[in-house]
Amino acid sequence: ICGTVSSPGIVTFVQLQIQQSKEPRAQDLDRIRLSTYRTACKLRFVQKKCNLHLVDIWNVIEALRENALNNLDPNTELNVSRLEAVLSTIFYQLNKRMPTT
Repeated sequence: ICGTVSSPGIVTFVQLQIQQSKEPRAQDLDRIRLSTYRTACKLRFVQKKCNLHLVDIWNVIEALRENALNNLDPNTELNVSRLEAVLSTIFYQLNKRMPTT
């Protein structure tokens, strides 16, 4: 669900939280004793679920250029709509590269 973009939107944070709340428990990630390892495993779980491990730096750079953010001051805050546009671009490019299953 996280790795695909249907229509011109992205998966909402609430949908991601609902999905996260079900599946990490099935993997029993909370049994990991050290908090740093537990956090790293949970982040890796989200990364894999959203296919972020397939996004390389060149796709991110291209998405920033397409959304005219490549010359922006690094301290500038992005509003939600611009962030959604960048994420949509990244996942759209990823979907073009991914084979359909």
